[in-house]
Amino acid sequence: MIVSDKHKFIFFHIPKTGGSSLTTHLCKHGEVDKRHHPHSFSFDLNREFFRFGFFRNPWDRFVSKYFYFKGYGKQKIGKDKHSGEIVNRYNSFREFTLNLSNVYEEFRSPHWNLQVNWIKDRIDFIGRFENLQEDFNIICDKIRIPQTQLPHSNKTKHKHYTEYYDDETKEIVAEKYAKDIEY
Repeated sequence: MIVSDKHKFIFFHIPKTGGSSLTTHLCKHGEVDKRHHPHSFSFDLNREFFRFGFFRNPWDRFVSKYFYFKGYGKQKIGKDKHSGEIVNRYNSFREFTLNLSNVYEEFRSPHWNLQVNWIKDRIDFIGRFENLQEDFNIICDKIRIPQTQLPHSNKTKHKHYTEYYDDETKEIVAEKYAKDIEY
């Protein structure tokens, strides 16, 4: 979560939704406070702050997380290496997805949380990863910072997400992330 007293905004950084690119740009515009725990901020007392975040198609986000941790686990570095170790138990995206219910409770990384759990009812604007630049331009206007072309930071390499799913794996992700899909 990024908080700016100067520009009166709170950005809820949901993993794998373009948040690293957004954070880089937002931090260029004055003092910001990076907080990892949304409960460390009194939302009721700061209603004048514009609160926003970004959502991503859950099937696309799931593929992105898979490939992010597939590489992360091989590097054996960082606080989320545990997720990488879990993902790397499996030889393919399909095999991992078919075993998701068996390993989901093992994850320690917040990357696997539902997107709706990051924002609850504390949000004024939800941008879409699929419209990242256009929606970020709206936010820039709202918080009165210059619009700038966003870089694509922390990008994972993979084919289009639809190429990884069959009917069975698509349904598994649909069930696990049903609240995000509904929202």
